[in-house]
Amino acid sequence: MIKQFVRLAIVATVWRRYKASILSVLALLIFWFAVSFFHGEYISYAEATGERQHLAISFFIKWGLGIGALSLFILFHLGWLSKASEPEQPPEPEPSQFEKVKAKAKEKVADLNGEPEVPPAPKPGDEAYKPAEDPFASLRDKPKLRSRGDVELAKQKNS
Repeated sequence: MIKQFVRLAIVATVWRRYKASILSVLALLIFWFAVSFFHGEYISYAEATGERQHLAISFFIKWGLGIGALSLFILFHLGWLSKASEPEQPPEPEPSQFEKVKAKAKEKVADLNGEPEVPPAPKPGDEAYKPAEDPFASLRDKPKLRSRGDVELAKQKNS
């Protein structure tokens, strides 16, 4: 039971993923079979009636149709199928009329309240930029840094 379910799941997955490819290959093979069948019928007819003057043209038509079908098949798989497999990204949604009105109202309220605009934060290199005092400056000046463990070990050696 499980084995059949797994097979069905695999077949369904393959069908969903490769449906366009499978159908296009089947269409190409059916078309080639139909052209070959009708060409064979025409050859039988030409031999039965003795009219062989258009036999060469029938071969050109047969191979022309076959090459044309193959060309369409290749174009389908190289061009149209690759465009269809690329997921389209939805366009950025434009703000709704309500959101536009809301943003304008906020601007008007800010102007009426007299709220000053917040200047951008200063960047290094600007005159207004003053770096805060370095809290680790005292540690950098020490000749050797020692942890609590080092201090405890030194106490035990001295005792």
